[in-house]
Amino acid sequence: MTNSLQVANYLLERENEPKVLMTGGTWDTQSHSFQGKMAELVLQEYNFDQAFIGAAGLDPQKGTTTFNELIGLSRVMAEVAREVIVMVESEKIAKKI
Repeated sequence: MTNSLQVANYLLERENEPKVLMTGGTWDTQSHSFQGKMAELVLQEYNFDQAFIGAAGLDPQKGTTTFNELIGLSRVMAEVAREVIVMVESEKIAKKI
């Protein structure tokens, strides 16, 4: 399983690496990501070209579904990005959490 730190390290090793922002906050061992008010406040101060958002499910009517603790962070990420890319495995399509 790939986590946020592995992705950040991979990107930093590239020749023309993008800027990587690690928000800080509470580390969630289930999602392998930072969450909570601190992470949300940091993200609100930026504008991004792209946001890559994972989800526990993808419902055709409701959109992404995720664990309650991560919903605030996902909303902030979507608000501050020009483009949102949802990354889900195929078995999560039409799954509601």
